[in-house]
Amino acid sequence: MVLSELVKKGVTVFDLGCGHDTALNKLAIENAGGTYLYADLYNQEKESNIKNIEFGLENGCDVVMINNVLNVIKEEVVRVRLLMQAKSLLKPSGLVVISIFEGTALVHEKKSNGGSGELVPTETKDGWQNRMKTEEYLSEIQSILPEAKVSRVKGCSGKFIVARVS
Repeated sequence: MVLSELVKKGVTVFDLGCGHDTALNKLAIENAGGTYLYADLYNQEKESNIKNIEFGLENGCDVVMINNVLNVIKEEVVRVRLLMQAKSLLKPSGLVVISIFEGTALVHEKKSNGGSGELVPTETKDGWQNRMKTEEYLSEIQSILPEAKVSRVKGCSGKFIVARVS
């Protein structure tokens, strides 16, 4: 799979947990001829969230992106609820693409445990970081999206979890 294959003319992409700045994703998707929808309960206006969610639920989305969101949600039950919301936005045969910020070892972590750099969940100035590897989320994602698998995308250095809804 190549990212450019996901976004083309007529495709509707929902950015779930988009953060405060949607400009680059919006530009890229609309330039490819797609429709960009977004929602973020903490970083977007309530009216925009409601409008986009209603549109997505009524019309269905081809792709739902969840970028660096699961890693900032401490409670598994809340992550699972978010995955159920993503699934409800999809058209039949829609695709969920999830990216995870895994974190990097801090200086004190590099020095502990014989230099293993083992990461532990932590409170941050902005909230929370699970600091788990992408693969560690797979079983909870598969509980909602059974077809989910870890994937590398050509042209990108990171890992993604990709699930097609059947």
